[in-house]
Amino acid sequence: MSDISKKFIQRMMGRQVLSENDTLIMYSQICQDITGDGVTISLDDLTKAIKNMNENLQLCNMNISKTICETTGQTYYVLICNVHNNFAKGFSFYTKTERELYRKIVEEIIMCEEGTVSSTICVNLNTSLPTNITKSDAERLIKKFVGQKWLNNQ
Repeated sequence: MSDISKKFIQRMMGRQVLSENDTLIMYSQICQDITGDGVTISLDDLTKAIKNMNENLQLCNMNISKTICETTGQTYYVLICNVHNNFAKGFSFYTKTERELYRKIVEEIIMCEEGTVSSTICVNLNTSLPTNITKSDAERLIKKFVGQKWLNNQ
């Protein structure tokens, strides 16, 4: 899989749903950032690229789907997981706030060039939650995520 595809999938994981126009803009920016070329990307180019990415994503039981909003008629691209297994069920034991902290941590990891973030950054995400939790509670929760292998401590 190309670096462009990897970066595109990483960004889709952070956003999950994008309008067709926003998807095209994001893909074009990634292409320009990685290749350094000012090449223009068409919707056909995007469609072909997503088809190729989906071939690789199938191995992870995921795909990027194109859908049309029934209300507005606007086209969207959506990153979806095709598996509802014990992995997803196991995460349901966490509260909504705990799941939100996990989601924000994963989003930070995805957006970071290195693919990792410090525990300090993770703990400080406590203030960005709809329901604030203390830093000590966030730290305990992060240790729990690591202990249960939801996160990896490097």
